Amino acid sequence: MELNHSLGLAWFQNNVKARLHGDVIVRLRSFSDGDFGDLEEVELERDNLIAYINFWSRDMIGFGAVTSQGDSVVETEMIEVCVPADYDSILRPLIKLFT
Repeated sequence: MELNHSLGLAWFQNNVKARLHGDVIVRLRSFSDGDFGDLEEVELERDNLIAYINFWSRDMIGFGAVTSQGDSVVETEMIEVCVPADYDSILRPLIKLFT
């Protein structure tokens, strides 16, 4: 089953973006035909933290967070997800860094 990866971006816009600290920089990117299908990427930056959330069209999300010096804060993970309802629990540790 291919997930509509734009659902991930909609989930972010509806459930996370308004909760972010005012100094968080948000970048949204789209890529076609990657390793796991099409990709909608959210990049978050605040102080010395940089994080990403990748919503892939092939039922996968990837995420991680590092300091500007490259030290891992939230380990990079790739998780198979079938429904956007799982995003909140999976991404909670990362989102807490920016809210």
